[in-house]
Amino acid sequence: MNKKQFLKEVREELKDLPKEDLESIMEDYEEHFEIGLSKGRTEEELAESLGDPKTIAKHAKAHFLVRRAEDKTSVSNFLRAIYATIALGFFNLIFVSGILLAASFLLFAFFLASGAIVFAGIASIVSPFIAPYIETLSLGGINPIAVFFFGIGLTAFGLLFFIANGYVTRWFYNIIIKYLKMNVKIIAGETK
Repeated sequence: MNKKQFLKEVREELKDLPKEDLESIMEDYEEHFEIGLSKGRTEEELAESLGDPKTIAKHAKAHFLVRRAEDKTSVSNFLRAIYATIALGFFNLIFVSGILLAASFLLFAFFLASGAIVFAGIASIVSPFIAPYIETLSLGGINPIAVFFFGIGLTAFGLLFFIANGYVTRWFYNIIIKYLKMNVKIIAGETK
C-alpha cells in the first residue's frame, strides 16, 4: 500500500470527525511519510510500519471522542466515547461495559431512592390537611403538626440526597473519562 492509498483509507475512516481535527490527524501522517521518505524508506515500508488504517482510525476516533467527552460534558458525548473505546477490542467490551453497567444501575437506584424520599416527604406534608376528609387515611394518633414537620425534614433530606447523587454522578463521569483515556493510551501503545 502506498502513501496515497494509506491516507485515503485513513481519511475515509475518519470522515465523521470535525474538519479541523481530521486535517490535524492527516497532517501528522503526511509528515510521517515525508520524514520517512527523506530517510530513504519507501512508501510501502512506511505504510506497513504505521499499521492498518482502520485500526489507526479507530484509535484516533476513540482518542478524539474521549477528549470531547472530557471537554464538553454531555450524555451523548459520554456514550460516544464509551462506544468508540469498546470498539477498540474485546477486553474493553468486558471491562468498560461491566463497570459502566454496574455503576449506572447503582446511580439509578440512588436517584430513584432520593425521588421516593422526596415523594414520601411531600405525602407527609399533605397528609395532615387531607386526613380529616378521607376516612381510610389515619395518622394513627400522631400529632398532625409533627407529621407536617417530619414531612418537611424528609423532603429536605430527599432533596439533599438528590443533590449529593448529582455530585457522585459527576465524580463517576470524570473517573470513567480518565479510565477511557488511560485505556486508549494503553491500546495505542503510548507510555506517557
